[in-house]
Amino acid sequence: MGFLSLVGNSFGCSASGERLVSAARDGDLQEARALLEYNPRLARYSTFGGRNSPLHYAAAQGHHEIVSLLLESGVEINLRNYRGQTALMQACQYGHWEVVQTLMLFNANIHRTDYLNGGTAIHFAALHGHARCLRLVLADYVPSIPNFLNQTNHRSSEEVSDADFDDEYWFGQDGKLEGRWRPNPASYGSVKWPCRVCTVVIGPGSICF
Repeated sequence: MGFLSLVGNSFGCSASGERLVSAARDGDLQEARALLEYNPRLARYSTFGGRNSPLHYAAAQGHHEIVSLLLESGVEINLRNYRGQTALMQACQYGHWEVVQTLMLFNANIHRTDYLNGGTAIHFAALHGHARCLRLVLADYVPSIPNFLNQTNHRSSEEVSDADFDDEYWFGQDGKLEGRWRPNPASYGSVKWPCRVCTVVIGPGSICF
């Protein structure tokens, strides 16, 4: 194969990759599916500057169907961008719980840390106040606690069901945390997270991050 042919193929792949990035960012499922059927390797494409993959864009924008499509096409689920962030971190940061749920079903690594502050997906969800995302990640983080969702806390004297365990329960009607979280300065040094590091109160015990 000649040099010009190689260059042509490279530019063709780049153009198709950018189309997939746009489809992932804009939520164009039909376009994304057509491109991946044409060339499944496009799922591994990343932009030159930010090194964000189509998976990162789809996760950040909340397009869970495209996230699922990309994962089924063989994309590396724990792929990092230039900040060291995974798709799970970005989904937690922006509160896209359906994306988080999809990524968890595909066994995303919740222990990965970003390059800037050493934050995990749990930190991103907690920092930005996304209770549903936090719940999904914590359910995987604490697999040893039976019926985790039902034992996490009590509203009055009754157990909280999964249906009642919503954002209002965690944050109250005014959107603020209601004693479920408290700062844990002792953890700052270990995780190098410069913002609010939290202690999650779970029944009789707690977990510090």
